[in-house]
Formats: sequence, C-alpha cells, structure tokens
Amino acid sequence: MIICVPNEEVRGDVFTANIYVSAFRNYYIILKTILEVIMTQLVRTELIELNLKARERKDAIIELTGRLEQQGYLFSKDGFLQDVFQREEIGNTAVGFGVAIPHGKSPEVKQTAIVYGRSELGIDWESVDEEPVHSVFLLAVPEEKASNEHLRILALLSRALINEDFRQQLLEAATSEEISELLNEVTQQKVIES
Repeated sequence: MIICVPNEEVRGDVFTANIYVSAFRNYYIILKTILEVIMTQLVRTELIELNLKARERKDAIIELTGRLEQQGYLFSKDGFLQDVFQREEIGNTAVGFGVAIPHGKSPEVKQTAIVYGRSELGIDWESVDEEPVHSVFLLAVPEEKASNEHLRILALLSRALINEDFRQQLLEAATSEEISELLNEVTQQKVIES
C-alpha cells in the first residue's frame, strides 16, 4: 500500500475544494427548501373551484382566471386571457385522462399561481382522446420567470397526473382543503425527489 501525503500547496487545494463542496450542499438544501415553499404557495385553497360551471374550454379558462383576478394575482385579467388563448391556439392543452393544463406566461401576472377547477359534467376541450375534461389546472407565470419555472411546474403536475389513483382522489375530494393537501403533498414529494 502506498500512502501519499500531499504537500502544503495540494492540501490547500483539497481544503478549498471541500469548502466548495460544503457550500454547494448548503446551497442545494436551501434551494430545495425554497422550491418546497414556492410549490406550497402555488396551491392555495382560495384558488380551487370545486364546481366549474363552464362547459366549453374558453369559458372554463375565463372562469378560472376570475379566481386569479379576485385574489390579486393579475395586473390585467384581459391581458392574461389574451396570452392564455394565444397559447391554446399553438396547441391543445388537454393532456388526456380528463385533464387539461392551460397556461400563460404573461407580463400581466404578478405572482406564479395554479388555479384548480373541477367539473362534474365535464368540459369539451377537444381532447385527443375525445374525453371530456373534469380537472383543469390553469397555470399563471410572470413572463420574466417563464423559462424555467413554468416548465418545472408543468413537469411536476404531469408526473403526478399520470397516476390514476391521484386523479381519482382529486375528483372525489369533498373540500378545497383536501385538494390543496393532495396537490401540496405531491408537488413537495416531486420537488424533494428531483
């Protein structure tokens, strides 16, 4: 066995490297905590509508956007709606399984938020699977945060919504608080795993 004792210069480099590794670990823990807080704040009970009245895609988006406006998340409801409808023209946001995730990156959004709406009767979203949509997640993201934040949120939601049991729990939950807990639990789990 060969034992190598580094000289003073090399020891300094190793010491410096250890400091960087330690700082990186601390940064990672802080960042993960911030993401957990952000995700918790995205899913608030006041942004959950258990009984969507809308039967068409456009009306559902307008109805959910009203929640954002009531809670002070928007500078301009009309401006945000215009951005969401432009996104809808690019491609249908129904992802199948009775779920749609319309979203808008907009300068009209003050703070990132998710509005959840549930429709018992179903909404015609012109989905690829031709099934009505029962769960709608409207994602609102300020334009300056759009590049990473909205993609990360879309990925978290998509991964959770693949699970049939999770989708069923959303449909069966009796209160906004239950839905908020479900969504927070899943999004926090996914943040911790990533």
